[in-house]
Parts: sequence; structure tokens; C-alpha cells
Amino acid sequence: MTNDVLITVSGLHLSSESEQNTLEITTRGTYYNRNGSEYIIYDEYLDDIANIPTNNMLKIAPDSIVLRKKGFINTTMTFKESTDTVATYTTIFGTITIIVSSSCCN
Repeated sequence: MTNDVLITVSGLHLSSESEQNTLEITTRGTYYNRNGSEYIIYDEYLDDIANIPTNNMLKIAPDSIVLRKKGFINTTMTFKESTDTVATYTTIFGTITIIVSSSCCN
């Protein structure tokens, strides 16, 4: 069974120059539960850069969270408690490699 949901995603980007940029989007999406994991699917548009959608899938499993983006931005990021994971973040401007450090949050 799927449910239509309203999703708000907030983020904070910290640069090496101590600058902080916040990002927040609100969009409609779909939620469902399959094989013990929860999924949230939604599209994201970066209006100031391009009107090309990025399809997002957020998978919430018992031991990890996976964010997959396909479209204007392409990446798969895995968040697992007390674990650093490497991800490739690709846009039309180029590719960067990032390290995702995760800690517990309640």
C-alpha cells in the first residue's frame, strides 16, 4: 500500500571558509513499506540552476538509511551509525567524492 505524502527536506551546507548555506524544499511524494524497510519517493527541482528533475528515493532500513538521487544530480549515499561511507556526487558541472560520516540521532 502506498500513501501520498507532503515532504519537507532541510539541509545545511558548511564550507571550509565557515560559511553556512541552508536549503529547504517542500514537495509531494509517495511513502510505502516493503520487506521491513520504509521508502519515500519524491522529485526535486533546482529552479535556480535547471528545470530538470532529480528523482529521489529514501530507504529507511533497520540498520541504515540510503539516499539515491537520479537526474540533474546523481548519487547514492548510505548513512549507517558510526560508519564513514564514500559517495560520488555527480552534476552537470562535474563529479566530487564525498565522505558521509554518520552518528546516532534520536
